[in-house]
Amino acid sequence: MTTATLSILFLNVDVASLMHPLEMKTQLLSFHTYCTLNAHQTTGIFPSLTHAGKVEENSIEGHREVSAALFHDRGLENLLKNPFPHRGIEEALPGGWAMDVVSHWFWGVLVTRKHVNWKVAGPMAVLPDLLAFIPSLIYSLANGIERPTVDDTTVTSDFPAIAWEMYQYTHSAVMVTLAVLVTWWLFARFSGSRFESQFAEQHRSKPLKMAFLLWIPWYMNILLDIPSHTLQFFPTPVFYPLSDFHIDGTRWSTPIVLFTNVGVLVVLWAYVLRKDRLQRAEVP
Repeated sequence: MTTATLSILFLNVDVASLMHPLEMKTQLLSFHTYCTLNAHQTTGIFPSLTHAGKVEENSIEGHREVSAALFHDRGLENLLKNPFPHRGIEEALPGGWAMDVVSHWFWGVLVTRKHVNWKVAGPMAVLPDLLAFIPSLIYSLANGIERPTVDDTTVTSDFPAIAWEMYQYTHSAVMVTLAVLVTWWLFARFSGSRFESQFAEQHRSKPLKMAFLLWIPWYMNILLDIPSHTLQFFPTPVFYPLSDFHIDGTRWSTPIVLFTNVGVLVVLWAYVLRKDRLQRAEVP
């Protein structure tokens, strides 16, 4: 099997200092891979590395280690503690990825319930993910690239670079706020449009309020992703492009996170549906 070694020359002294305890060369680190890194993966290193580096690629026979170190400092620090780990045997629960998207839909509909039509709120809640990963899927299919398996060992660099590029925009509260302002202008410019019927009657003809309500499901997607994504796998760039601030959360597929999310959703939906049923019963 043909594999590749990536030699990354780091220009930042902080990264170099991490290597001293391992008695490694202060500015040179090699990553070994079980499979060849495609051109799109190599390209994806540059826009995401926190510290600039020079990449050299040589074909060799060896072992695989696809690391989040290619994207984030903390991933590098973890890798240095165990330079050549084997892939973990713990897999994400079946359907974990799909469950994440479905839960976003139900959260988006829940937080705007009785204010925005669910046919609008639902799609707005999942568009941040669809817009990030559908182009990546199309790119992979068009170039004959195998679709990565999403499990507990998957890292950002396993996906084509376009996925991370899109993700930074679709999961930025800064970009969404700009979208709210543009939407506000559009509602004001085209007052009385048919789209206003998607909002509760008390909100119609109120451009700013409608604009904010429309984007609440999108904001909710970002809010939920902040603590449920790790630095190794699509950390939420909430302040992009103003800041590269990220939080190293707990992966959404972790059972305690997954079941807590589903459990809270079930309880809240049961409550609001029961409340509606009681209110309807009181109407003579």
